[in-house]
Amino acid sequence: MLALLWFACGAADGPWRLEDAGLLGQESYELIGLNVDNSVLDVRVSRNNTGLLRGAGAISLDLDGRRELPLSYGRRGPPTMVTALPDDGGLVIGPDGLRRDALGWTLDARDVDLDLRLRLTPSPEGAPTPEVVSSTGRGRFGAEALVSAGTLRGVLRAGTRDLLVDGWAVLTRRRGDDPPALRGAARTALYVHTAGFSMGIDLTGGSALCWARLGEEALDARDCKLSEDGRLVSFDLRPSAPIGGLVQLWRQPDAQADLRHGLSDPERWLLDRVIGRPVRSLRAGAATVYGPGGSFAAQALTLTVRYE
Repeated sequence: MLALLWFACGAADGPWRLEDAGLLGQESYELIGLNVDNSVLDVRVSRNNTGLLRGAGAISLDLDGRRELPLSYGRRGPPTMVTALPDDGGLVIGPDGLRRDALGWTLDARDVDLDLRLRLTPSPEGAPTPEVVSSTGRGRFGAEALVSAGTLRGVLRAGTRDLLVDGWAVLTRRRGDDPPALRGAARTALYVHTAGFSMGIDLTGGSALCWARLGEEALDARDCKLSEDGRLVSFDLRPSAPIGGLVQLWRQPDAQADLRHGLSDPERWLLDRVIGRPVRSLRAGAATVYGPGGSFAAQALTLTVRYE
Protein backbone atom coordinates (compact mmCIF):
# COMPACT_ATOMS: atom_id res chain seq x y z
CA MET A 1 0.00 0.00 0.00
CA LEU A 2 2.91 2.36 0.64
CA ALA A 3 3.70 2.22 -3.05
CA LEU A 4 0.50 4.16 -3.69
CA LEU A 5 2.35 7.29 -2.59
CA TRP A 6 4.45 7.32 -5.69
CA PHE A 7 1.89 6.98 -8.46
CA ALA A 8 -0.87 9.26 -9.66
CA CYS A 9 -3.42 9.27 -12.42
CA GLY A 10 -3.39 12.05 -14.95
CA ALA A 11 -5.32 15.18 -14.10
CA ALA A 12 -8.64 15.67 -15.79
CA ASP A 13 -9.22 18.54 -18.17
CA GLY A 14 -11.00 21.60 -16.84
CA PRO A 15 -11.06 22.99 -13.29
CA TRP A 16 -9.18 20.90 -10.76
CA ARG A 17 -11.29 18.89 -8.28
CA LEU A 18 -10.05 16.52 -5.60
CA GLU A 19 -12.82 14.11 -6.59
CA ASP A 20 -11.16 13.77 -10.03
CA ALA A 21 -7.58 13.73 -8.73
CA GLY A 22 -5.21 10.80 -8.62
CA LEU A 23 -3.70 9.06 -5.62
CA LEU A 24 -1.48 12.04 -4.80
CA GLY A 25 -4.26 14.62 -4.88
CA GLN A 26 -4.29 17.11 -2.03
CA GLU A 27 -6.05 20.37 -1.16
CA SER A 28 -5.08 22.65 1.71
CA TYR A 29 -6.13 26.06 3.02
CA GLU A 30 -3.49 28.00 4.98
CA LEU A 31 -4.32 30.91 7.26
CA ILE A 32 -1.19 32.71 8.45
CA GLY A 33 -1.59 35.65 10.82
CA LEU A 34 0.12 38.13 13.14
CA ASN A 35 -1.72 39.27 16.25
CA VAL A 36 -1.53 42.66 17.95
CA ASP A 37 0.60 41.10 20.74
CA ASN A 38 3.05 39.88 18.03
CA SER A 39 2.06 36.23 18.40
CA VAL A 40 2.00 34.25 15.14
CA LEU A 41 -0.79 31.91 14.06
CA ASP A 42 -0.40 29.07 11.55
CA VAL A 43 -3.58 27.16 10.61
CA ARG A 44 -3.92 24.47 7.94
CA VAL A 45 -7.16 22.78 6.86
CA SER A 46 -6.68 19.99 4.32
CA ARG A 47 -8.00 16.88 2.65
CA ASN A 48 -6.24 14.33 0.45
CA ASN A 49 -6.42 11.26 -1.73
CA THR A 50 -3.00 10.11 -0.56
CA GLY A 51 -2.08 6.57 0.38
CA LEU A 52 -3.69 4.70 3.27
CA LEU A 53 -5.79 7.66 4.47
CA ARG A 54 -7.43 8.35 1.10
CA GLY A 55 -10.32 10.79 1.48
CA ALA A 56 -9.36 11.87 5.00
CA GLY A 57 -9.09 15.44 6.25
CA ALA A 58 -7.16 17.26 8.94
CA ILE A 59 -6.94 20.60 10.68
CA SER A 60 -3.87 21.78 12.57
CA LEU A 61 -3.21 24.99 14.47
CA ASP A 62 0.05 26.33 15.89
CA LEU A 63 0.28 29.52 17.94
CA ASP A 64 3.48 31.01 19.33
CA GLY A 65 3.99 34.25 21.23
CA ARG A 66 6.83 36.09 22.90
CA ARG A 67 5.59 35.50 26.44
CA GLU A 68 3.26 32.49 26.33
CA LEU A 69 4.12 28.83 25.81
CA PRO A 70 3.42 27.59 22.26
CA LEU A 71 0.01 26.05 21.58
CA SER A 72 -0.69 23.23 19.13
CA TYR A 73 -4.01 21.66 18.16
CA GLY A 74 -4.94 19.08 15.58
CA ARG A 75 -7.80 16.86 14.44
CA ARG A 76 -7.89 14.08 11.87
CA GLY A 77 -11.18 13.04 10.31
CA PRO A 78 -12.16 10.05 8.15
CA PRO A 79 -13.96 10.71 4.84
CA THR A 80 -17.34 10.61 6.59
CA MET A 81 -16.31 13.66 8.68
CA VAL A 82 -14.96 15.70 5.75
CA THR A 83 -17.15 18.14 3.80
CA ALA A 84 -15.97 20.36 0.96
CA LEU A 85 -18.40 23.28 0.81
CA PRO A 86 -19.95 24.20 -2.57
CA ASP A 87 -18.35 26.75 -4.90
CA ASP A 88 -14.95 26.52 -3.17
CA GLY A 89 -16.58 27.84 0.00
CA GLY A 90 -14.25 26.11 2.45
CA LEU A 91 -13.62 22.82 4.18
CA VAL A 92 -15.13 21.23 7.31
CA ILE A 93 -13.65 18.38 9.39
CA GLY A 94 -16.14 17.29 12.04
CA PRO A 95 -16.90 20.26 14.33
CA ASP A 96 -13.98 22.29 12.92
CA GLY A 97 -13.99 24.19 9.68
CA LEU A 98 -13.14 27.14 7.47
CA ARG A 99 -16.16 28.74 5.78
CA ARG A 100 -16.63 31.60 3.32
CA ASP A 101 -19.57 33.97 3.23
CA ALA A 102 -20.35 37.24 1.45
CA LEU A 103 -18.12 39.31 3.76
CA GLY A 104 -15.14 37.05 4.41
CA TRP A 105 -14.11 33.80 6.10
CA THR A 106 -14.81 32.21 9.49
CA LEU A 107 -12.58 29.64 11.20
CA ASP A 108 -14.07 27.50 13.99
CA ALA A 109 -12.40 24.82 16.10
CA ARG A 110 -13.84 23.20 19.22
CA ASP A 111 -12.60 20.47 21.51
CA VAL A 112 -12.59 19.64 25.22
CA ASP A 113 -9.84 22.18 25.97
CA LEU A 114 -10.18 24.48 22.95
CA ASP A 115 -12.74 26.99 21.72
CA LEU A 116 -11.67 29.08 18.73
CA ARG A 117 -13.64 31.43 16.51
CA LEU A 118 -11.81 33.76 14.14
CA ARG A 119 -13.13 36.10 11.47
CA LEU A 120 -11.01 37.12 8.45
CA THR A 121 -12.31 40.16 6.55
CA PRO A 122 -10.43 41.20 3.38
CA SER A 123 -8.96 44.70 3.47
CA PRO A 124 -9.09 47.03 0.42
CA GLU A 125 -5.61 45.87 -0.59
CA GLY A 126 -6.50 42.20 0.07
CA ALA A 127 -8.15 41.10 -3.18
CA PRO A 128 -7.61 37.47 -4.30
CA THR A 129 -4.84 36.58 -6.74
CA PRO A 130 -5.04 34.41 -9.86
CA GLU A 131 -4.00 30.79 -9.39
CA VAL A 132 -0.41 29.96 -10.34
CA VAL A 133 -0.18 26.44 -11.76
CA SER A 134 2.86 24.26 -12.35
CA SER A 135 2.78 20.94 -14.22
CA THR A 136 4.91 17.81 -13.90
CA GLY A 137 4.71 14.30 -15.23
CA ARG A 138 2.53 13.38 -12.25
CA GLY A 139 -0.02 16.15 -12.70
CA ARG A 140 -0.60 19.83 -11.96
CA PHE A 141 -0.35 21.79 -8.74
CA GLY A 142 -1.73 25.27 -8.12
CA ALA A 143 -1.47 27.97 -5.48
CA GLU A 144 -3.45 31.17 -4.95
CA ALA A 145 -4.15 33.78 -2.30
CA LEU A 146 -7.87 33.83 -1.51
CA VAL A 147 -7.28 36.82 0.80
CA SER A 148 -3.98 38.55 0.12
CA ALA A 149 -4.43 40.75 3.23
CA GLY A 150 -7.23 40.95 5.76
CA THR A 151 -8.24 41.89 9.28
CA LEU A 152 -8.24 38.91 11.66
CA ARG A 153 -10.37 39.15 14.80
CA GLY A 154 -11.78 36.68 17.29
CA VAL A 155 -11.24 34.75 20.51
CA LEU A 156 -9.18 31.68 21.37
CA ARG A 157 -9.71 29.84 24.65
CA ALA A 158 -7.41 26.93 25.48
CA GLY A 159 -7.51 25.54 29.00
CA THR A 160 -6.95 28.50 31.31
CA ARG A 161 -5.72 30.74 28.51
CA ASP A 162 -7.89 33.40 26.87
CA LEU A 163 -6.48 35.22 23.87
CA LEU A 164 -8.10 38.12 22.06
CA VAL A 165 -7.11 38.06 18.40
CA ASP A 166 -6.90 41.40 16.61
CA GLY A 167 -4.38 41.48 13.80
CA TRP A 168 -3.93 40.70 10.11
CA ALA A 169 -3.66 37.52 8.09
CA VAL A 170 -3.25 35.98 4.65
CA LEU A 171 -5.34 33.04 3.40
CA THR A 172 -3.93 30.85 0.64
CA ARG A 173 -5.05 27.64 -1.01
CA ARG A 174 -2.78 24.99 -2.49
CA ARG A 175 -4.11 22.00 -4.42
CA GLY A 176 -3.23 19.51 -7.10
CA ASP A 177 -1.98 16.05 -8.04
CA ASP A 178 1.73 16.50 -7.28
CA PRO A 179 2.11 18.13 -3.83
CA PRO A 180 5.56 19.63 -3.20
CA ALA A 181 5.56 18.08 0.27
CA LEU A 182 5.63 14.58 -1.27
CA ARG A 183 8.71 15.34 -3.36
CA GLY A 184 10.75 17.25 -0.79
CA ALA A 185 10.51 20.66 -2.48
CA ALA A 186 11.64 23.42 -0.13
CA ARG A 187 9.40 26.47 0.28
CA THR A 188 10.16 30.08 1.20
CA ALA A 189 7.43 32.70 1.57
CA LEU A 190 7.21 36.32 2.71
CA TYR A 191 4.04 38.28 3.43
CA VAL A 192 4.20 42.04 4.07
CA HIS A 193 1.33 44.24 5.17
CA THR A 194 0.49 47.77 6.30
CA ALA A 195 -2.48 50.02 5.72
CA GLY A 196 -2.77 50.53 1.94
CA PHE A 197 -0.09 48.00 0.96
CA SER A 198 0.19 44.22 0.78
CA MET A 199 2.77 41.95 -0.83
CA GLY A 200 3.38 38.24 -1.03
CA ILE A 201 6.21 36.12 -2.43
CA ASP A 202 5.66 32.36 -2.12
CA LEU A 203 8.34 30.22 -3.79
CA THR A 204 8.16 26.42 -3.98
CA GLY A 205 10.61 24.67 -6.25
CA GLY A 206 10.20 26.33 -9.66
CA SER A 207 6.75 27.76 -8.87
CA ALA A 208 6.25 31.39 -7.77
CA LEU A 209 3.06 32.93 -6.38
CA CYS A 210 3.75 36.67 -6.13
CA TRP A 211 1.58 39.75 -5.72
CA ALA A 212 1.76 43.38 -4.61
CA ARG A 213 -1.04 45.91 -4.11
CA LEU A 214 -1.04 49.61 -3.35
CA GLY A 215 -4.56 50.33 -2.17
CA GLU A 216 -6.80 48.64 -4.71
CA GLU A 217 -4.20 48.85 -7.51
CA ALA A 218 -2.45 45.59 -8.40
CA LEU A 219 1.26 45.95 -9.24
CA ASP A 220 3.18 43.72 -11.63
CA ALA A 221 5.08 41.26 -9.40
CA ARG A 222 6.28 38.76 -12.00
CA ASP A 223 9.97 39.54 -11.30
CA CYS A 224 9.71 38.77 -7.55
CA LYS A 225 12.95 37.81 -5.82
CA LEU A 226 13.54 36.75 -2.23
CA SER A 227 16.67 35.91 -0.24
CA GLU A 228 17.34 35.16 3.41
CA ASP A 229 20.54 35.53 5.42
CA GLY A 230 19.99 34.63 9.04
CA ARG A 231 17.50 37.09 10.48
CA LEU A 232 17.66 39.45 7.49
CA VAL A 233 15.36 38.90 4.50
CA SER A 234 15.54 40.98 1.31
CA PHE A 235 12.89 41.21 -1.40
CA ASP A 236 12.75 42.89 -4.81
CA LEU A 237 10.05 43.21 -7.47
CA ARG A 238 12.13 45.23 -9.95
CA PRO A 239 12.11 45.84 -12.85
CA SER A 240 8.41 44.96 -13.23
CA ALA A 241 7.43 47.05 -10.16
CA PRO A 242 9.48 49.74 -8.35
CA ILE A 243 9.30 47.93 -4.98
CA GLY A 244 12.02 46.43 -2.80
CA GLY A 245 12.95 46.22 0.83
CA LEU A 246 14.36 44.47 3.87
CA VAL A 247 12.85 42.53 6.78
CA GLN A 248 14.51 42.18 10.16
CA LEU A 249 13.15 39.01 11.73
CA TRP A 250 12.56 38.81 15.47
CA ARG A 251 14.17 35.99 17.45
CA GLN A 252 10.76 35.04 18.81
CA PRO A 253 8.11 33.92 18.14
CA ASP A 254 8.82 30.96 15.87
CA ALA A 255 5.88 28.60 15.29
CA GLN A 256 6.96 25.08 14.34
CA ALA A 257 4.47 22.73 12.69
CA ASP A 258 4.04 19.12 11.57
CA LEU A 259 3.40 18.95 7.83
CA ARG A 260 2.43 15.29 7.55
CA HIS A 261 -0.65 15.15 9.76
CA GLY A 262 -2.66 13.87 6.77
CA LEU A 263 -0.60 10.66 6.38
CA SER A 264 -0.54 7.42 8.31
CA ASP A 265 2.38 6.66 10.63
CA PRO A 266 4.01 4.09 8.26
CA GLU A 267 3.86 6.57 5.37
CA ARG A 268 5.36 9.34 7.51
CA TRP A 269 8.18 6.99 8.52
CA LEU A 270 8.89 6.07 4.89
CA LEU A 271 8.89 9.68 3.63
CA ASP A 272 11.18 10.85 6.44
CA ARG A 273 13.78 8.36 5.27
CA VAL A 274 13.33 8.86 1.52
CA ILE A 275 13.18 12.68 1.25
CA GLY A 276 13.86 13.87 4.81
CA ARG A 277 11.82 15.24 7.70
CA PRO A 278 10.02 18.51 6.86
CA VAL A 279 10.53 21.43 9.24
CA ARG A 280 7.99 24.25 8.86
CA SER A 281 8.71 27.57 10.56
CA LEU A 282 6.63 30.76 10.79
CA ARG A 283 8.38 33.93 12.02
CA ALA A 284 7.53 37.62 12.23
CA GLY A 285 9.55 40.79 11.77
CA ALA A 286 9.65 44.45 10.85
CA ALA A 287 9.86 45.44 7.17
CA THR A 288 11.15 48.54 5.45
CA VAL A 289 9.61 48.92 1.99
CA TYR A 290 11.26 51.13 -0.65
CA GLY A 291 9.08 52.55 -3.42
CA PRO A 292 8.97 55.47 -5.85
CA GLY A 293 7.59 57.79 -3.16
CA GLY A 294 10.19 56.89 -0.54
CA SER A 295 10.25 54.28 2.21
CA PHE A 296 7.67 53.18 4.76
CA ALA A 297 7.41 50.62 7.58
CA ALA A 298 5.30 47.47 7.53
CA GLN A 299 4.87 44.18 9.36
CA ALA A 300 6.06 40.91 7.87
CA LEU A 301 5.67 37.15 8.22
CA THR A 302 8.07 34.59 6.78
CA LEU A 303 7.23 30.95 6.18
CA THR A 304 9.89 28.34 5.40
CA VAL A 305 9.69 24.60 4.78
CA ARG A 306 12.99 22.72 4.75
CA TYR A 307 13.86 19.01 4.73
CA GLU A 308 16.38 17.56 7.14
